[in-house]
Amino acid sequence: MIYSTVTDMALWIKFNMNHGFVRGRQLIRPETLAQIHSPQMVIGADSAAPTPGATYGLGWIVDAHSGLHRISHGGNLHDVTSEVAFFPSCKLGFVAFSNLGAPSISRLIYLHALSLLVGCPAGETLAERLALYESRIEETRQRNAAVTRVSSTSPSHVLDEYTGAYRHPGYGEITIERDGAHLMLRRHTLALVLEHWHYDAWVAADNDTFVIHSAHAFDKVSRLLFQTDADGKIESLSIRLEAAVSPIHFSKVAS
Repeated sequence: MIYSTVTDMALWIKFNMNHGFVRGRQLIRPETLAQIHSPQMVIGADSAAPTPGATYGLGWIVDAHSGLHRISHGGNLHDVTSEVAFFPSCKLGFVAFSNLGAPSISRLIYLHALSLLVGCPAGETLAERLALYESRIEETRQRNAAVTRVSSTSPSHVLDEYTGAYRHPGYGEITIERDGAHLMLRRHTLALVLEHWHYDAWVAADNDTFVIHSAHAFDKVSRLLFQTDADGKIESLSIRLEAAVSPIHFSKVAS
């Protein structure tokens, strides 16, 4: 996690554009920095890729915009997004920040600045970007609304019997605690109040922790399910933490 400023990041871009030379000193060999800026793997199919032909260097995304070679990277923390990018052929570098995290408009900001400077098209307007964001929010709402819920059901156990630590050898530990009339899930720094869905299935109550325009591990589609053993005791919970794999099974730790 890095906290920085526009000034600091501008110096960082300048350092990269000047082949590692800054304030009269060569801090890194130019050929080493050139390797860092060179493609190492194809990432065009990744949702984070700015273009279909994008590749990944050593900590940088390498691609082209309007025929201009581009080296860039973005970041997001607490709904603040940033984009740093430079175009070696025209000796231009950009740093853009925005406090509207989800639509990722930081890249759009610097592309419009680039368009004003060199005349190439930005490729998208702010209105188009926000419209796409709104459409994704609506898709998320519809996906969550389509999740089956059986009405008028109750948990099979009293709330205290669900509490405790649940462990998986690869995914670590999840703790379920009692929070008044609710259950709460804790995993490292993550704390989520749970809402009873039906029977022994629970979902994360509405909160501001996650984005609202795409699926995530704790949306209503990914319900948390408690299981019992032959004696009727809660023995495990499962939740789909990753869309590409089956729900992850956490065994309850004996108290």
